[in-house]
Amino acid sequence: MLEMECLQGLFSKTINITMEKLYIELTNRCNLKCAHCYNDSNNGICFDLPFDNITDMLEYAKECKLKSIALSGGEALLYPHISDVFEKCKELELDVLLLTNGTYFENEKYFNILFKYLPDIQVSLDGPDANSNDKIRGSGNFERAISFIKRLKKYNYPRRITVNTVLNEHTVHVYRDMLTVCSSLGVDELTYSFLTMAGRAKSNVLPIADSDFYNVVKDINTNIKPNPDNKCQGVGVNHLCSLTSVHDSIIKLQPKVTFKGEVFPCQMQHNSEYMIGNINTHTLKQILDSNDARRFLALMFLRKYYMKECNACLFKSICGRGCMAKSINDCGNPFVVDGCCQFYKELIVVDILKRLTYN
Repeated sequence: MLEMECLQGLFSKTINITMEKLYIELTNRCNLKCAHCYNDSNNGICFDLPFDNITDMLEYAKECKLKSIALSGGEALLYPHISDVFEKCKELELDVLLLTNGTYFENEKYFNILFKYLPDIQVSLDGPDANSNDKIRGSGNFERAISFIKRLKKYNYPRRITVNTVLNEHTVHVYRDMLTVCSSLGVDELTYSFLTMAGRAKSNVLPIADSDFYNVVKDINTNIKPNPDNKCQGVGVNHLCSLTSVHDSIIKLQPKVTFKGEVFPCQMQHNSEYMIGNINTHTLKQILDSNDARRFLALMFLRKYYMKECNACLFKSICGRGCMAKSINDCGNPFVVDGCCQFYKELIVVDILKRLTYN
């Protein structure tokens, strides 16, 4: 479907909006106070999503045929009804990815919850040692997170364990060493994510300098490879997004619901200007079908006509002119390139060559 046809279809509602992923921030309660937290969690004011609203969202996720959802915070395990959330996911046969700082498991109650409901687990580590990690996450928290992972492995935790590192001014010098740590721990995957300049990050942490960004991302995705003997096999930076290219009568969003009930079209959106609704006043299904959601998607389509840097590019229809959320977060402007342009091109060329070789 051509872009202008998509634009017309959005408001005539011949295009349906559903979702392919769902990220739920259960609470802003947290036992840490990380310097780069975009949510400013553990700031003295507690917000928890109403459990009834979470139930409605999970049932809609099942209706949309989602296989899994992601739970985060704050620290998701501090949500007062966390066991009830896991129980509902189990009832609906929804797999769960739990995002955790990995430091709250000295309390046996929470460790037992994991082995009862068996979510996939993503642990945040921002350095390969205490000196680097604890600059961001606080004293003693590297050892706590490492001990948690070791304990999971000791008891043969059967689900996927991932470590995620946020790329910023502190981790730019140590990101390569993360693979050694993850391999020694036997985790399944190491991922890197971009720093979001919101919350405490705006005043405490700087992103990687523009001059270094491309080389770091390229290095991670092309040069840092796990040894075949290592348990940790997945290494990379998430890049292309399904929202950047829409060619069908169904658009699948990846909405994020914050602990205040705010709904954004994707996990990386944080600016209130791009909020499409609130589950405290409307259901998630109503929000995704709302004019606010359609206006956001219309902005994505219109963006393609204002990105002059992309007009002559052979790959513009594949990358969709890059990530609008990253453009907004980094530059405050949805109509500029997101900083990963050259990297996208190289990835696309590599993918094309692989397909040609395979065929």
